[in-house]
Amino acid sequence: MNLTFTADTGATITIISDTIYNKINPKKRPELRKTACLAGAGGTRLKEFGKANFNIMLGDISLTREIIVAEIEDHALLGIDILQNDEGGPADLLLSR
Repeated sequence: MNLTFTADTGATITIISDTIYNKINPKKRPELRKTACLAGAGGTRLKEFGKANFNIMLGDISLTREIIVAEIEDHALLGIDILQNDEGGPADLLLSR
């Protein structure tokens, strides 16, 4: 599935919406595990459905990362966990091209 992530430097973790998660073929959809409470912008609580390891492609870079599934307005938020994973991480590689 092609998906456009919104880069969110205020998000500590990467999140996809429950709407997008439910569009994934059930046979390929990762099983969700329980999560802790998330707070959105302004401290409001987000309705979470769980977390799972997802295989994602950022350009030609393939990653497997733990991503939260929650009720959000955007399709997906790319958080600091991927944006600033470490020097030379996925975001650095993409931006250097």
